[in-house]
Amino acid sequence: MNFYNSKKSSNYLKGIFEAASEGILFVDASGHILRSNPAFYTLLGYKKDELNGKLFAEIVHSTAEVQKVTCPLELFYFQHSNNVPLRVELINRKGETVPVKFRSVLLKDNKQKIIEAIGIVEVLRGDRGEGTLEQGMRETENRLNNIIESSRDGIAVSDHMGFITRVNKSFLKLINFGEEEVIGKHIAEFTPYEKGTYESTTGELVEIGEEFISNAMAIVEKLFKEGTLDNWESYYLRKDRKIVPVEVTIAYFYNEEGDIIGSVGINRDITARKKAEEALKMSEAKYYNLIEHANDAIISTNKEGVVIGFNKKAEEMLGYSRDEIVGKHITLLSPPS
Repeated sequence: MNFYNSKKSSNYLKGIFEAASEGILFVDASGHILRSNPAFYTLLGYKKDELNGKLFAEIVHSTAEVQKVTCPLELFYFQHSNNVPLRVELINRKGETVPVKFRSVLLKDNKQKIIEAIGIVEVLRGDRGEGTLEQGMRETENRLNNIIESSRDGIAVSDHMGFITRVNKSFLKLINFGEEEVIGKHIAEFTPYEKGTYESTTGELVEIGEEFISNAMAIVEKLFKEGTLDNWESYYLRKDRKIVPVEVTIAYFYNEEGDIIGSVGINRDITARKKAEEALKMSEAKYYNLIEHANDAIISTNKEGVVIGFNKKAEEMLGYSRDEIVGKHITLLSPPS
């Protein structure tokens, strides 16, 4: 899963990945290493990217117990350490064994098929207890999960077809659905894809028509070409059929062959901002109306002395139309010396 394709979130994710004291690696569905962090590859005496493409099973010392297993070994260690950490011995570049505590996180599509897996490794020290090691592994996993769960923005992860595989609490709050009502559904089901008039959370009525739908299709096409999309203003459809104005940032995930395997969308509720913008527009309109219908001539300029406002009374008193004066210097209205 290529986290580095998201402009907004990549630096945060990369920072955690690179700086983690525990070894972290990503493998694809066939068990080939896609990426590992410095703590992992230096532990085994490798340089950056040297492990990429290798089967994880090839760098694990095969114990007699594992040798008895008849099923494929591609994801054996990941599937068996998803709930309880495993004690395994990795093989470093010199051929020496390195005892580690191994724990995994499985990434699945909406059909529960594993598409990638994350391995978290901590070196076993003779003076450390079982409880401390397991606690450390769980803390690392929690930090990874908190990237999504602690976000105040709604985050939805989808597979390559757009079916939702994971959401955080903020996303569920945004659309007012339960998790069981969302997982496995297509992300488009939570957008106002049907033409009509909708009530917005801002309190106004919004007409969703051909223009909105055509724009959305153009945005999707742009996303497909560029792989990322930043700050797109759109709407989500809540359970009560109200629409929520959102600012959306989307990034695709890619495998090593460059194929899209999924996407992550970061969705910010901008209801409050839209209300503030509308209040400002109303205030400006009220101010303009007061100026325009004032009984006195009112002329406004910028700091360079260029006229930017010229009300009706000024037109009547000075004999110039607004179009003749706006954009000209104020000295044009001065009597000749």
